[in-house]
Amino acid sequence: ADPLARHALRERLLPFALAGRGADALDTLARAGPELPDGPLGAAASAHESARVAAFARQVVGQRDGPGAQPPPRAQTLTITVDGQVWTVSGEPPALVDGSLLLWRAGRLRPVDRLAAWLTHLWWHALREAAAPSSRETPVSAPASAPALAVTRWLALDEHLVLRPPAHAAGLLADLLRLFDDGMRAPLPFYPKTAWALLTSGAAAARREWTATAQQPRAEGADAAYRLALRGLGDPLGEAFEATARRVFGPLIEHTA
Repeated sequence: ADPLARHALRERLLPFALAGRGADALDTLARAGPELPDGPLGAAASAHESARVAAFARQVVGQRDGPGAQPPPRAQTLTITVDGQVWTVSGEPPALVDGSLLLWRAGRLRPVDRLAAWLTHLWWHALREAAAPSSRETPVSAPASAPALAVTRWLALDEHLVLRPPAHAAGLLADLLRLFDDGMRAPLPFYPKTAWALLTSGAAAARREWTATAQQPRAEGADAAYRLALRGLGDPLGEAFEATARRVFGPLIEHTA
């Protein structure tokens, strides 16, 4: 099975594992699905992935339901004004433990996972800031009962991400909304894998992450959507890309524990 099929299998099995199914039951469910090939290779992959998902679910449940676990957060809506434009940002985090958000995905920690955790982290902290008008830097409104938050944790198969509280979450979120607005008007020079490689490993690593080769045919730059959106626009990894990468991932890296 290729990596995408294995990921689809883990996503399908994880809810059952979180509900208490063991590795043997997960193995039966895995073999009943379409993700894996038939025969001994498929059976070996099924047993391996079922055991991984069962072990990962035990980690999640141990933190989600352990000491300090709180009732699941209710859906919340943040209203934020950015450059005179009003935005609403809504969400419902899956778990809250000792005032900290707990998020997870049964896969490797990808740049897009880091970004998803960061967006949720900023939104949740902006709700808290909205409950204390004197601390506002960007005009926001939210329920006065918005809970406080210590950190945000993202659990993955290979590592765990921990994000520290930001001083001005609403301001950081507002800048990302500006980029989103720009991206609705013209192609935004932001590509998560390549941007992450730039900030963590340098320009040469970013170029390797972007450029498709015979050894790396699935490089980020080979994505058909990017190729269509960026046609005729020159070097996609120019100054605008670097500036956008730093705006998106720079604050995230600064607040990673």
